[in-house]
Amino acid sequence: EVAERLRADIEVSAVEAGGARIGVTASLGVVANRDPDIDVDALLHAADVAMYAAKNDGRNLVRFSLRGQAPLPVQAGSQARI
Repeated sequence: EVAERLRADIEVSAVEAGGARIGVTASLGVVANRDPDIDVDALLHAADVAMYAAKNDGRNLVRFSLRGQAPLPVQAGSQARI
């Protein structure tokens, strides 16, 4: 839910460059994990896989994954439960 709010806030913002306003979007990958012994690199890899799923699904999206599972779409206003 936090990632979706961040994505939406970025989408409505713009960057000034060379006198022009340029639209900005973000593709975000979020991963959840309950294993206290998981390696940080494994979590980062899972989040990276979810982010690339967001990009491949059309960009400007959030994808959520439980470590070891395929990324799932996150819809605005949804409340993902772990």
